[in-house]
Amino acid sequence: MANEEKTTVKNVVPFTNLNELSHFLKTLNDQAKANNIKHLYFYNQWSDQANDQAGDQATQIIKREINDKTIVVLEGLNEPKKRKDILDYIGLKNHSDNRVKYLDPLVNLGWIEMTIPEKPTHQDQKYRRSIQGEILYNLVSGIK
Repeated sequence: MANEEKTTVKNVVPFTNLNELSHFLKTLNDQAKANNIKHLYFYNQWSDQANDQAGDQATQIIKREINDKTIVVLEGLNEPKKRKDILDYIGLKNHSDNRVKYLDPLVNLGWIEMTIPEKPTHQDQKYRRSIQGEILYNLVSGIK
């Protein structure tokens, strides 16, 4: 018993910072694409406790390294929405500074995507969760 390794979040969860979390989500995204899965829910063989630890760890990383509204943005994107509607949902004004702070980082990470990516300023532009964003949202929400 003295030689048993104590299980910690680091031993169970495959990420401890934003880069590792992004790599983890990209790996699952690549697996989904390779298997032609359009909508992938977070699934693994971890215990419920490990799933909870992974969700808690992801939430801490996001709040520390991105911003505290990231999860709320992902939550609000259960369907494609215009920038104004997303910013209204998180309680902010439709201003370019808010887009830069709250939406652009998620687009750059690949967690949300534009519906018209070739025309970012198109009047009908909307945002939706990507597969990576869907995985992340399910992870932090505890959805299996």
